[in-house]
Amino acid sequence: MRWRATASDIWMQGWMITSASHCASRSSWHHSKERYWSADNAPTTCLMDLAKPGESPEDQSKRNEIVSMLSRMSIATVSLLLLCALSMPGSAGPVLDRVRQKAVLVVAVDPAWPPFSWRKDDGSFDGFDVDVLTGVARRLGVEVRFEVAEFSAVISGRWQGAWDVSPSVTPTKQRAEKLDFPAVYAFGLGSLAVHRDNTTIRTPADASGKRIGAVRSSEYEKYLTREPFDILDIPPIKYQIDRPVVVPFETSEGGYESLAKGNGVELDGIVDSLSTLMSEIGRGRPIKIIGQPLLYTPTAIAIEKGDPEFAAELKGAIDRLREDGMLESISLKWFGIDTTAR
Repeated sequence: MRWRATASDIWMQGWMITSASHCASRSSWHHSKERYWSADNAPTTCLMDLAKPGESPEDQSKRNEIVSMLSRMSIATVSLLLLCALSMPGSAGPVLDRVRQKAVLVVAVDPAWPPFSWRKDDGSFDGFDVDVLTGVARRLGVEVRFEVAEFSAVISGRWQGAWDVSPSVTPTKQRAEKLDFPAVYAFGLGSLAVHRDNTTIRTPADASGKRIGAVRSSEYEKYLTREPFDILDIPPIKYQIDRPVVVPFETSEGGYESLAKGNGVELDGIVDSLSTLMSEIGRGRPIKIIGQPLLYTPTAIAIEKGDPEFAAELKGAIDRLREDGMLESISLKWFGIDTTAR
């Protein structure tokens, strides 16, 4: 980070120049042992009197040369230099400095998580998060580059400069110990889906006691098991499914494949984000959505801890995307609904 002059720096520099001036004009002061008094009896210490015990003649000579040089500089000249230093723009945070210097925002993404992010055949990336972070980069005035990242590495907080930002992170108290969350830009609308041939589950309450799938350790599994949530800024939850038989899956893909085998064959339903459910329907999955969303979970952009300037810039960029309607447009493009409003 760049140096920025402080009041203490100015005081110290002024003291050195004043002391040097006193040393250079020693004859105009009244000497008494190791201290000097001006006409108004204000004590002044001379740099020449600050020799350390056992200081070599060479060190004394170097110190006296510095004093002599400082004494030849006017206090007005030094004050002008210090004021110039103070007027220089202060340092931004380390990540913001890096982004500005390289003119590139490096984004960590999952290469196989449609419709949020995935790598196309030509090697480029596409998806909801890709569009959102491209918009953020434009508002920061820089280019954007997407890098593949394991989610476990992202939430570890040990990025070591590999990425500048990661989208689609649910902000939790535990994760907030290692990451900062500058802005929430969307909400995961946890919803229930069943096989399209199902005629008995017409409301979420009808799924009580049924076999319901969810990704293991996800907020949707916690909803079904009613485990406490540590999600930051989560709206109040109204539980509508009582005592389900929870069937955990390692990936959402596994849950959809199981449900697609037939109505009630392996599963009676699945709980996932509404945006993902609609994407699966668009891909031809034989499922249908039941009722309104069960819970709303915030989706945030995450950064390494310790750069408030960068966090403020990102929040401002997201705010502008929301104000000009771009966030809503991106959501409608990918999901057919606005997932960016609470």
